[in-house]
Amino acid sequence: MAAIIPDGATLARQMYDQKANMKWVSILVAPADDKFGELGAPAMGVTVPSQWEIQVSYKPQFGPTTAEFAKAFQAKFNAKPDYHSASGYTSGVVLQHAIEQAGSIDPDKVTDALNATDITTFFGHIKFMTDPGHHGLQAAHEMVLAQWQKVDGKPGRQVVWPVAAQSAKIDLSDLGQPVIRRGPAVLCRRPRHAKRTTCSESSLRSSTACWSGSSMGCPPWGSP
Repeated sequence: MAAIIPDGATLARQMYDQKANMKWVSILVAPADDKFGELGAPAMGVTVPSQWEIQVSYKPQFGPTTAEFAKAFQAKFNAKPDYHSASGYTSGVVLQHAIEQAGSIDPDKVTDALNATDITTFFGHIKFMTDPGHHGLQAAHEMVLAQWQKVDGKPGRQVVWPVAAQSAKIDLSDLGQPVIRRGPAVLCRRPRHAKRTTCSESSLRSSTACWSGSSMGCPPWGSP
């Protein structure tokens, strides 16, 4: 489900008030806003996919850590960085890395260095496609999945996937253990009293968690 903060907050509040008892809720955009936490209990457990979160724990091979970047950004702009600012800064980090690897600012040499780039930054894994049909497209970056959980007694986002960026374990509540499969991104969910799980597939390719347990089964890959 995709929604800006007013719509997403209303949706989460109504599901909570109506005791929808959804096994899994993931909403685009709205839960990535700190204001979503003002909902309190209705926000808890809601997940949101994101390009980057300030809680990520990547161990960069080049450039600043997440904490160093966030501290410098806060000092400069008196605001917390989001994925827009993080991705923009990372573009500069990648270019700097390529120039240092090339030992030159010659465009051809820098291009060759960019083509060979395969590093982890505080924004995640960076690698580019080099075939003629997709040259320059990002090939390694993974979306992160954040979940609203209790952080120091208050609602806060934690990165629960991928493991390389994880700041907290996913809150499964009464769910079973995740079975991680590589392939098209799929959202599988089932209301508490429904007879079967329904899955919807996107055009993205990502690591996907399909939840299995005593009350919810994983369907065959690609089936409803």
